[in-house]
Amino acid sequence: MSHPELVAARRSIALGKITAFSRECWRLAELVEAGALDLADVVDALAEADVTNDLSITYGADLVQSTISNAFADNAYGARIAEIAA
Repeated sequence: MSHPELVAARRSIALGKITAFSRECWRLAELVEAGALDLADVVDALAEADVTNDLSITYGADLVQSTISNAFADNAYGARIAEIAA
């Protein structure tokens, strides 16, 4: 069963696409930093949202990857995010 925060993020992204995706990346990064969510689970959920909503097809994979990376860049997980997302 998915964490309620991840369910909310998926729903928001489905409704708002890339703007919502960016907002959810930042929101989920804060929850990872606070220890409320696991980084790998968040990256998996964001990757799933990308595929489900055709974000990489519509906006380009580089934009999607940089959106995720930028959200996590200022916290302790910034260095790990590129490894997990790759």
